[in-house]
Amino acid sequence: MKYIVDILKQFTLKQRFAVLIFIMIVSSTTYILTTYIKSDSNTCYEVIELNKKYVKDFVSISNMIREERMKDLKAVADTVSFATEEHTIIPIPEVNVMDSILSITESNTKE
Repeated sequence: MKYIVDILKQFTLKQRFAVLIFIMIVSSTTYILTTYIKSDSNTCYEVIELNKKYVKDFVSISNMIREERMKDLKAVADTVSFATEEHTIIPIPEVNVMDSILSITESNTKE
């Protein structure tokens, strides 16, 4: 505070008011910025961890759905497949959308 008084003594009465406002703005901004930089509020750690958990949950659910669909397709293939004289024909399942989503999420969760 002594430094501010010494600075203000160098100016006229009208100039003191403008200099005082300028000093208050600079000191307040400096205090707020240093407090913000030192705080942990700017890290987003909790949000990142929560998003990782959600992605892992989604991958687990996608795996379960894919396994269930593969069991169903195998059961259908066992009942539908038939043998001709030369070849055994088994229906080939189409590319599953969940498989594509699963591969995308797995590629994004690698740490």
